[in-house]
This record gives sequence, C-alpha cells and structure tokens, in this order.
Amino acid sequence: MSDNSHYTFMLFQEQLPTTPGLLRRRLESYAPTIVDLAERALARLDDGAAAGEVARVVARLTLAVAAKIVFDTNIDCEADQVGAALAGGGRHRRARAQLVQLEQLLQQRLAARRAAGVDLGDLLSAMIAAGMSDARIRVEVLALLTHDRERATRALVWSVPRLARQPARPGAVQIAALFDEALRHGGDERCHGGDERCHGLGEAFVRLQGQLILATLARRNRPT
Repeated sequence: MSDNSHYTFMLFQEQLPTTPGLLRRRLESYAPTIVDLAERALARLDDGAAAGEVARVVARLTLAVAAKIVFDTNIDCEADQVGAALAGGGRHRRARAQLVQLEQLLQQRLAARRAAGVDLGDLLSAMIAAGMSDARIRVEVLALLTHDRERATRALVWSVPRLARQPARPGAVQIAALFDEALRHGGDERCHGGDERCHGLGEAFVRLQGQLILATLARRNRPT
C-alpha cells in the first residue's frame, strides 16, 4: 500500500457528493486500495502510450476497482466470476448476455451474504447493513458496475493525455477541475443536476476513483 494513499485521499474528501453515512464511510475506506491498484496498473503504462493502450489499461483498472469495492473481489484471478461477468465489451445480444450473467451473480452473492450474516467490508455488505432491499441493492450495484464504471473509464481516458500536457504537477483543485471537465465532455452521459444519483453513491463512486487515479498518475509522472 502506498504511503501517500491516505494523504492523496484527504485532498479530495471534501469534494465527494453527500451520501448516506455508512455507504460513504465504506466507500472512503477503499481510497488506499484504489491508489494501490492505480499504482500497479499505471506502472505498466509507458509515457507517451498510444490512445488504445491508455484505454485498455484504464478500462482494466476501473474494472479492478469496481470489483474490489463492490464485491471485495480480485479480478486478477482468471477463474473469478465477477471478472468474467464484467470484462469485455460488445453490443446487443452479447451485452445483454453479460448483463444477465451479472444479475445472476449478484443475486447469488446477495443471498449468500444475507444467509451468512458476515460483513466483508465491501459496499455490498454495507448496503445490506444499511437495511436496503434486494431490489434497491440490485439497482444500485448494477448501476455502479455498468453505467458508473463506464462513465469513470471514459472520463479518465479523456483526462490522461491532458494531464500529461500540464506544465507542472497539478494539485487537488486542478485535478478535480480536469475530471469535472472530462465528465462534462461526456455530453448526455454526464450526471445531470436533477438526477438524485448526482448527489449520491454513484457520483461519489465515479469521482473518488477518477480523482485518485489521476492524482496517482500525476505523482508518478512528476514526483516531488
């Protein structure tokens, strides 16, 4: 775990949207893990890497972050079901098949968690502890693993080359502004002010990982 991970997180803590206390604390507790995953993934990204390589590394990283935060799962395990359900892309029939697989996996894990009554320290456990219904958990988790994860990925892919062109190492405010600009660049995919998720878990999930990953990249490129 990086010695700088706690400090890096503290730079962005006040910029997270307001979420219910238990879920916010659980999400925040993964800040050092996000930084650790980012450091390992970005170490494989060469300076001046082509856009396609940046997109591949970032997509894999946001996948690892989502699986770890939501299910406390390591997707580097090739046989892992979560990684298989989330990985890859595709449209129409293939995408629908992946969504069905993900829904089935979520239902299995949710039933197992409720039966065992064990808190594993992830968001799924926090949702159960917060008294959320299975239907509400399904909506929130599927949004986090699909729409919110993809939105973070697109914003990061857009931000990385622009971060590299910064004349000096940016601070928290500059990184937050860059990531906000990236989200706005997403057009109708951005979070509109009238959407309650703009102020809730999904937006906090997107912004926490996005800003921490950019901060990790900035520190790697311009160490102090």
